[in-house]
Amino acid sequence: MEVRACIEPSVTARAARRATPADIVQLHALLDAMRREPTRREFTDLDRTFHRAIAQYTRNPLLLRLLDRVYEIGEPGRRENSLSAARRRATIEEHQAILRAIEARDPEAARAA
Repeated sequence: MEVRACIEPSVTARAARRATPADIVQLHALLDAMRREPTRREFTDLDRTFHRAIAQYTRNPLLLRLLDRVYEIGEPGRRENSLSAARRRATIEEHQAILRAIEARDPEAARAA
């Protein structure tokens, strides 16, 4: 998680500058799917897809590959870890803040979210 915390804010800021309207629609769809009470596995997969999509929106394939590798290394300890209803709600709220910042084309708000 520490490595992700070092990388993801900058990735999200770049995505806020480069995301297309279609990219933003995709993030809304992912967030909507997370709200539909998926299984633990589905929720974890949707979460990873949300973050991976943001990396794709940087239009920098090296950043995407780097984050894919970070997720791959960290995935075994994360997959079933701490997915209480409260944690799911918090994740959705955090993702909503990220989405709002990307939608507003606000790199600093995206970085902070």
